[in-house]
Amino acid sequence: MTGKGNVGGRPPKNNASMNHCGISKGLDWLVANYKRQDFSRHSHSEYVIGIIESGKHDVWCRGSWWKAGRNAIATLSPDEPHFGGAGSELGWSQTMFYIPEESVCDVLDEDDKNVRSGIAFDSPFHECSSVYAKLCLLRDVLGANVDPLRAEELLQDILRTVFAAFGSLTLSDGNSGSDADDRVRDYLHDNHSQRISLDQLCSLSCCSKQVVIANFKRRFGMTPFQYLQTVRVMKARDLLRAGCGLAEASAATGFADQSHLSRNFKAVLGVTPGQYSVASQ
Repeated sequence: MTGKGNVGGRPPKNNASMNHCGISKGLDWLVANYKRQDFSRHSHSEYVIGIIESGKHDVWCRGSWWKAGRNAIATLSPDEPHFGGAGSELGWSQTMFYIPEESVCDVLDEDDKNVRSGIAFDSPFHECSSVYAKLCLLRDVLGANVDPLRAEELLQDILRTVFAAFGSLTLSDGNSGSDADDRVRDYLHDNHSQRISLDQLCSLSCCSKQVVIANFKRRFGMTPFQYLQTVRVMKARDLLRAGCGLAEASAATGFADQSHLSRNFKAVLGVTPGQYSVASQ
């Protein structure tokens, strides 16, 4: 039987928007009602904190599948790989906030190096009615475009509350990965707009192709190519936020064309570049 939302066999329609707000160090926030959406394996440079408002969202993270239903709170640390999609045919609704590490450092009054290396969440999903209510309030305040002082005060309170409830500080011992992995990662960041070969990465790491891929995936949770595509999307997002057009952003970040950027952008951020660039102005 074909439901009203899928007339004539057309795929169900998503409704999603991503906005940029300049409070604190700046943050993006996504409000979405997904009927059909698949996220590719990716990570974010920011902390991701948000809520599942209806339906079910299946997410792979930390080696397991998580089934996040209504009232679930999502908490992902920077560079934490994950992917997923709808947990039922009805899809799901969510609001997610992408908060820079610098904002967390400022709020928690910790040394930058310690915060960057050690503050994480003990689980990717939680349930807590009081925290959920505060995140709903932040969504409404940002959506109403009220005085930025009100929004920033609320964000400060939420970050303290969320990290007190779900966070942990484990300082790095400095041996979390090899120098070779770091060289490959840095090369991908520095040359994201170029065509990169596996031979180049082998030269950097002095390892075989198989070992380069295996070591990098073990360290960062993604293959070098998956990591590179994520870097390109995030660089394109920054260019769109700065006012660049879609064609310019595509060319500057190594995508073959605008449609190539659009597919990857949506698979990582959940909206098209057009939806993001319009909303962020």
